[in-house]
Amino acid sequence: MTIQEFRERFQVLGRRARAKALPGLSADLAPADRVRAILEILQDAGASPLVRSASLRILKSCCAEDPDLFKSFLNDRDPAVAKAAVGALKHVEALHRRSGPLARAFLKKLAATGDKDRRLKILGAVARLSGSWTQAVLIESLADPSQHVRDFLVKDLARRDVVNRRLLAKRLASGPWYG
Repeated sequence: MTIQEFRERFQVLGRRARAKALPGLSADLAPADRVRAILEILQDAGASPLVRSASLRILKSCCAEDPDLFKSFLNDRDPAVAKAAVGALKHVEALHRRSGPLARAFLKKLAATGDKDRRLKILGAVARLSGSWTQAVLIESLADPSQHVRDFLVKDLARRDVVNRRLLAKRLASGPWYG
């Protein structure tokens, strides 16, 4: 299903039906389109609190990379949306705590690998995975000494819909100069 078809099917539903149908309709979208569609719904000022809280619950399963995304809804005027944001934020932070050792192990393996082509293959495999730890590895690897590896990482991060801005800003603020 395309985003346009999703919008058409979603708009004809009533307020309660939208909240119930949202998980099923969004599951038919491609992952990148799903994130875009859910973010559009969250930014819609006319969306009901039921729909917005359902959107946050869906988003926590497909956007675990950026906890700041959920923090922006913590002070929402509607308590249901704020409660859904708290739940999503707890879920995402728990994922990050559990995935930290895995990301550190990959970074250690990359640091021990001297061949840039081998590092590129490892990072290519990591980029194809959908774990919450993968962006941490990719962002931290921007400090790789090889320009070819860095170009691959920048292109991969640029095509993603959701990037952990906090990690990216931290990586860009520290050295080396090409990070």
